[in-house]
Amino acid sequence: MAELTRRGVLLELTPLEYVADWISDGGSLSSLARDMKANGCEYASQSLLSRVVHSLDGAVGLLAAARKTGAASLVDQAQEILENCGADKDEIALAKAQADIRLWQAERLDKTHWGINDGKGINVNVNVGDLHLEALMQRNAMRKELPPAPIPEAEYEVVEKDGFEDIREGFEHGGM
Repeated sequence: MAELTRRGVLLELTPLEYVADWISDGGSLSSLARDMKANGCEYASQSLLSRVVHSLDGAVGLLAAARKTGAASLVDQAQEILENCGADKDEIALAKAQADIRLWQAERLDKTHWGINDGKGINVNVNVGDLHLEALMQRNAMRKELPPAPIPEAEYEVVEKDGFEDIREGFEHGGM
């Protein structure tokens, strides 16, 4: 806690504000603990830092807001990594992996801006073939409900010709 206080004093921040600022810049409690350890704070660890920070009043809300802001920083870091990588295929693969992990973290820290659809949203599937078949079935059902159309009476005459009957509609005695 003394190290957080010392760092915060330099920036005129409380220890909690310092941690929130660190996280807003895309850092994590783990990376802060590693940085503190590298700068002479031998007892720094992620678990100890987490217990100390979360015991402070207002930590939960402030850290949640800092994580959302940090998500944008992670996306910026990913872009910077990809823009500054070399042309060697191994360097490109490493840069892609580093960028992907930052984008993955951003998706989880701020789902509304950087997240992917987690399946809880609205999902609509439309099958045009099924719609067409349904429309045809409805049309067929409507036809069955309607009475058959009346068949108009036609004038006709039966003529026997060489033993065969020949029916001619509308035939009038005018000959062939």
